[in-house]
Amino acid sequence: MKLFRFNVMRQLSVLLVCALGWNCGRDVTATQPLTALPPPTPVIQLIVSNIQIRPNPNNVLSAVVSADATNAASLRVEYAAENGSDSGSTPDFAVTRKSNELAVLGLMPQTEYAMRVVATGADGTAVQSHAISFQTDPLPSDIPSFVALQSGDVQPGYTMIGLLYSSQRNPALIVDQTGRVVWYRENPRAVSDFQKQPDGTYTVAVNNQDLFSFGYYIAQYHQYDNLGNLLRMWSASD
Repeated sequence: MKLFRFNVMRQLSVLLVCALGWNCGRDVTATQPLTALPPPTPVIQLIVSNIQIRPNPNNVLSAVVSADATNAASLRVEYAAENGSDSGSTPDFAVTRKSNELAVLGLMPQTEYAMRVVATGADGTAVQSHAISFQTDPLPSDIPSFVALQSGDVQPGYTMIGLLYSSQRNPALIVDQTGRVVWYRENPRAVSDFQKQPDGTYTVAVNNQDLFSFGYYIAQYHQYDNLGNLLRMWSASD
């Protein structure tokens, strides 16, 4: 009976040792296969460089910001007046090339601004450039001013105005809900029609006064982009 108990205890001890992780019946000198680690995720660095600002020759209330972007999905310009009177941001513009130009519209006249370019990557990360100063010029003397009479709940918005009377610049105007001129474009003659088209461009009909005395009521149309650059001209008559 004692010998039987010893054998049972010996077998239980061997099983316990194997259960605890000892290499029972296994060659510990055999080389085990190594599992390859996944390659590290590459770091995509957003870079904004070569920032330059130039005035818009068609409109002192706007500027053109140029910037080079690397690994950016979109760019925008954030701006703030040094005296605290104005601040804002352009929409996000999709990046399709390294060199980009961004239109900044609706600035205040005769105001010094600090502008920064903000680049956003495809993953949502963003970096911003250092601030660059830009000074707008005063409005031309013959650009009219407006007083907006408001009542009730006035929502932000814009009104397009074409002036029929002849002046030195014959401007087509856009004013906001407060009456402030935020955009204008000079024209060679008085403006009889001013509209924004579905593609975001503007069309202006200018009168041809020289032909009215001969019974020809011909209007010449000009098409502009949002910076006031002339895209094309055409004429129509009755």
